[in-house]
Amino acid sequence: MTEEENQLLLQHARAIAKILYKNAPVEELTSLGKIEEVVRSQMQEHVMPCVGVFLPLNVTGENTGHRREIKSIIGKLPVTSSQAQKLEVRPHSQLSPYLEACCLRASASVSYQRALLRRKICNRDRSP
Repeated sequence: MTEEENQLLLQHARAIAKILYKNAPVEELTSLGKIEEVVRSQMQEHVMPCVGVFLPLNVTGENTGHRREIKSIIGKLPVTSSQAQKLEVRPHSQLSPYLEACCLRASASVSYQRALLRRKICNRDRSP
């Protein structure tokens, strides 16, 4: 990215931040955690879909086939079947490969934590 592009991006990001703050539920901005939650929600709802929507077409050069929406970490993305194939999205999948990997990691982590807890409980019950 050039310095000029970086400055332009920063200028636009500041403008976006002002708009999001103006439309934020101020009564909910009571802690850093709540601020993070509101900002993330606004970004996912309003900004990321606008940013991400161009990617499938620009990256693949394709725009033919059946249209569907894929849930991704940047929001819902419209993709065609030809774009999905080039982007390695499995047929009939509703999740992007990266979002699916994130969900699987989170699920595995919770499963591992539950197994540890069960093991501790079982070991405690066996103790004399």
